[in-house]
Amino acid sequence: MNTKQLPVTFNQRVGANVQRFRKITGMSQAELGRALGRHGFGKMEQQVVLMIENGRRPLKCEEAEAIAQVLGVDYQALTTPADDRSGALAQIRAAELAIASINADRDAEYDRHRREIERLTDEITQHEQKRQAAAAKLVELLTAEGRPDLASVYADLAPAEEMISMVGRNGQR
Repeated sequence: MNTKQLPVTFNQRVGANVQRFRKITGMSQAELGRALGRHGFGKMEQQVVLMIENGRRPLKCEEAEAIAQVLGVDYQALTTPADDRSGALAQIRAAELAIASINADRDAEYDRHRREIERLTDEITQHEQKRQAAAAKLVELLTAEGRPDLASVYADLAPAEEMISMVGRNGQR
């Protein structure tokens, strides 16, 4: 049997559930307060969250709904007595929220890198085109000057990708 004292009043039960679900999600009291601030409840300090969790500050319905949303639980879970099953379900929900958040972060990071690779690929292509145009002009000038030996050096330039991989293997920039 659990030797921990069970909440007596409604506000204590709600506060204990808020604390339990907050801890399951790994969120601090200050983080919960900031999240509630982002949900339109002004600047909710850590001390206010502490008072809620201790049952000394009753929650408004709108606050309870926002807390439930932030913690990833049903509103009703804040008001019902805790048992092992609801705790396990809350842990599952919190883990699912964490996974969804990590996946969203990963997807955003992937997209950012993909866009950067596309930008750099376009930039390399543009520079390669300029390099090829300059080499063609140089071949034309050297041929006109009667220097076919030098012109042949620039007539068959290695593709940029080959040059980049060569530089990379040598550890040079």
